[in-house]
Amino acid sequence: MRVFVAGGTGVLGRASIRALVEAGHRVRSSARGKEKTALVRTLGAEPADVDLFDPAALRRAIAGSDAVLRLTTKFGPMLKLRDPRTWTETMRLRTAGARVLVGGDGGRRGGVRP
Repeated sequence: MRVFVAGGTGVLGRASIRALVEAGHRVRSSARGKEKTALVRTLGAEPADVDLFDPAALRRAIAGSDAVLRLTTKFGPMLKLRDPRTWTETMRLRTAGARVLVGGDGGRRGGVRP
């Protein structure tokens, strides 16, 4: 199975990519920047530098996938969890980002069946 993981560089995402690759799945994951791209490669997945709020770019990144996992968060260091901006970004990913990813703009138009 071909799986696209949004949020593959987080704690849950890294563990999920490892498990999927070990189970024999082909995995592609969002990864922004050189360090996260390298991380995704070391986990055995193909990195996709994609803006999760850009429907067209997301459709291209998802194309050919059989399944999509949304594991996105935007938490910084634990010391910043009291900073409202930390939660603002995470909530934006969980609402607007989720609509683009799994709604008509992303996953379904990218060929992933509900």
